[in-house]
Amino acid sequence: MESQSLLQLLPLPPLIEIISFLDIPDIFLSLSLTNTKFNETISSSSYIFKTSFENLLGRKIPSTSNFNLNPTQLKQILVTYFSQKQEIPLPYYGFRGNCGCDEDKYEYLFDKIFEPRDGRDPVCTRVGEDFVVEGVLSTDFGKESKQILELVDLFGQLDTPFAQATKEMLKVFRLRALEPFLELVVSQMEVQEQNNALREKIMSLKEERLAFANYSKSLGDKYKLELPCNKMTQAVGLIKSCIVNRETNGVTCPIKTLVAFASMNEEIGLDNPVVSLFNYCKTPADLQKVLYNHKNELPTISQTSLKQFLNTNIKYIDEEEDGVEVVTFHSNGKKSDVIPLFWVRFTKPIAKKLQLNLKDSNLSGRYVMVKLIECENLTNEDPNNEHEGLNIDVHFCSFHGSLLQIPKTDD
Repeated sequence: MESQSLLQLLPLPPLIEIISFLDIPDIFLSLSLTNTKFNETISSSSYIFKTSFENLLGRKIPSTSNFNLNPTQLKQILVTYFSQKQEIPLPYYGFRGNCGCDEDKYEYLFDKIFEPRDGRDPVCTRVGEDFVVEGVLSTDFGKESKQILELVDLFGQLDTPFAQATKEMLKVFRLRALEPFLELVVSQMEVQEQNNALREKIMSLKEERLAFANYSKSLGDKYKLELPCNKMTQAVGLIKSCIVNRETNGVTCPIKTLVAFASMNEEIGLDNPVVSLFNYCKTPADLQKVLYNHKNELPTISQTSLKQFLNTNIKYIDEEEDGVEVVTFHSNGKKSDVIPLFWVRFTKPIAKKLQLNLKDSNLSGRYVMVKLIECENLTNEDPNNEHEGLNIDVHFCSFHGSLLQIPKTDD
C-alpha cells in the first residue's frame, strides 16, 4: 500500500524515469493492474507507451502511419503480446536473392529458406559464395507445404486404392520427386467429377513450376531473382530464437559461415551498406576487424562462444564441442534500420541443428536477410559429383517468436 501511495504522489517526469528501469511486463501486467492511479497515468501517456513499444522492438518507432497509434491501441498490442506464452515460426518468405537456383530447378529455390522443413531437400545456390537471400513477412510463407497438405486431404477424400496409396506417398513426400510425381498422378487419375478439385490443385502446382522455368529462362542474370509475394504490411516479427539446420548427408557443399540481419522500415536490398560490411567475413579474425572498425555503426555483442570477444557484459555460450562458433548481437536501439542479428561458423564437417536463444537481444523486423558467406567442401566424399565449382546448400534458417499485428490508422 505504501508503494501505491508513493506512485500516486509522483509527477509524470520522475515516473517516466522510473519506468525506464522496469521490465515492460511489470508495467502493463502488474503495476497497472494493482495501482489505479498508475494505470490512469500510463493509459493517458503517449510517451510512456511509445517508449515501452520502442523497448519491445529494440528500435526507434519509424515515422510511418502504421505506428501512429493512440495509448489504448498500444496498450492492447502490448498486453496481447505479453499474454502469449509460446513462440511460433515467424512467416518470413524468401522473395529476393542474388544466389540464383542450382540447375534452375524449382525444388532448390530459396523461397522456403526461412521455413522449418525437416526431411526436405535443401536450398541450393548456383556456383559461387557470399550470397544473400532476403525475406519478408508474407502470407506465402510455407505455401508449398500447405499445398502438399491440401493434396493429402483431397486424396484422402477419394475411396480408391490408387488415391489412398498416393496419400501415403505424399506423407513421406520428397520434394525433388514432385515433377514426375505430378505427371504420374495426372496420367493415372480417372476423369471423374469428384476429382475436379484434385486435378485443379495438381495443375496449379504444375503451372507454378512452369512459370518459374519460363521466368528463369528469360533472365540475363541467372543469379538475381525476385519472386512475387503477398506482404503482411501490418505485421512486425519479434525475433526470440532462430534455428539454423545444416545437413551433410546427400549434399556436397553444406553451409559453413553465415550472418543474419533484420530491418524494420524498408526492404534491405541486395547491396545494403551494412550487409556489405560483412562481405567475405569468414573467420573470427575477420569479424573482429569489422566490429572494431565499425563499432559506432553496429550494435554490441549479446552472447558468444568465442572467448576473444568476451567481457563482463557478454554472455558465454559453449558450442565448441559441437563445432560451432557463434556471435549474437543486441539491438541497442540503433538508429540504423538494418542491424545484424548473429554470425555463425561451423568448424566441423558434421550435421547440426543449431538453436540460438535471442530472447534478451530485443530483435525485431518486417524484413530479414541471411548472407551465405561460404560452404564446406565435401565434394571429395561424393564419387558421383559432376558439378564444376562449389555452391552453397542450406536446409533452413527459421526465425521464431511473436507476430504483432499493428492496426491500420488514418494518415
